[in-house]
Amino acid sequence: MPNPQYVTLTGVSCSQTINLSYRRSTPFNASVAVTGSSSGTFTYSVLYTLDDPQFLSNLGPGLGSSLNSRTPVFFPDANLTAVASNGTTNYMFPVAGVRLSLTAVSSATVTMCVIQGG
Repeated sequence: MPNPQYVTLTGVSCSQTINLSYRRSTPFNASVAVTGSSSGTFTYSVLYTLDDPQFLSNLGPGLGSSLNSRTPVFFPDANLTAVASNGTTNYMFPVAGVRLSLTAVSSATVTMCVIQGG
């Protein structure tokens, strides 16, 4: 994963997933920061998944065949759920991806930065 990675939203929507290199980093750690423009208002949540869509799509017949069409399941980050101000969180356990969900916005730009170390 190139470091850092950014996504920016200006309307109610969900960003694309930023995939993390959970198999290559030991120990795994990633930091997430979300900032909003000083004008306007916004509410957002950060979501993470343990499902690796690339791994799931490459499963062949047999044991994994029922998983190859699985849609990744996202969980809300306990630190950044329904937040209306700048915030940070980190993952000290492996996660496959992170995305930003902007649930309310009025005249604001909201950016998420993800950086991974290891």
